Amino acid sequence: RIVEENVGFPIPDVVLVFNASVEVVMQRLQVRQDSENAFDKQEFLEKLKTNYAMLPQLFPKENFTFINANQNPDQVHQDVIKVIKPMLDKIIR
Repeated sequence: RIVEENVGFPIPDVVLVFNASVEVVMQRLQVRQDSENAFDKQEFLEKLKTNYAMLPQLFPKENFTFINANQNPDQVHQDVIKVIKPMLDKIIR
């Protein structure tokens, strides 16, 4: 269904997927004390992670970049910059 709903839309230059393990997501939710959140269900998170991993096969023309979100925020930020900066440099030149 998701593929059909996206037919005809422009292909993005890049799609960043912040990929964290289910365990890390669960820990972060507990720290935030967000226990009412639907995302705190481990089974749901595992299914969500599997679905996100399938995106490149569902949308082969799109440029998916998976960012390791298990890292600390500063490292995640640096990884995002490594992906985005070359694209911005091309536009600015």
